[in-house]
Amino acid sequence: MISLYTVQVEPSIVALFAQAPAVTRIFAFQDGKWISATREGEQWSGQLTQMADGKGYWVYANDPVTLGLRPTLPDPLAPPPSYALAAGWNLIGYTSSLANLPVDSYLNSLEGKWTSVYRYAPGKGWEVAKPGALGFGEMQAGVGYWVYLAQAATLVP
Repeated sequence: MISLYTVQVEPSIVALFAQAPAVTRIFAFQDGKWISATREGEQWSGQLTQMADGKGYWVYANDPVTLGLRPTLPDPLAPPPSYALAAGWNLIGYTSSLANLPVDSYLNSLEGKWTSVYRYAPGKGWEVAKPGALGFGEMQAGVGYWVYLAQAATLVP
C-alpha cells in the first residue's frame, strides 16, 4: 500500500509507472468501491487513470520498484490540504512535509472519530494503531493506510 505525499506534476498512471514495468495492477478504494488499472505490455486499462495525494493505493508488482516522482512546488500562501472522509473504511495517504509523524498528531483533525488505522508492512504483515498512541507509532511518507471512522469527517493533516 502506497501513497503520494504531494500533488504530482503528471499524476497519470501512465506517467507515474512508465519506468516501473514490474507494476501490473493498481487498486484504489474511492466512494465506497474499488477501481483499478491493469497493465498489459505497455498499455494501461481500467477506471483508475490518475493518482492523487491524500489517497492510498494497492500496487502489485512482480519485482521491487522505485517511482520517479515529480512533485509540484507548494504554494506557501495556499490553505492546508483537506480530505473528506466517509464513515467506515477509507484508504488514505500521508501528505505531511515531514518524513513521519505520530499517528495521533497526523490524525488530530479526526480526534474522537477514528477508531483504528492499519498499514501493511512487507515482511511483517498488517500493523494496527489505535487512538492514544497504541500500536505502531508513526505514519510515514509513501505509505497507504486504512482508517476506520465512526462518522464522516475531514482530515486536515
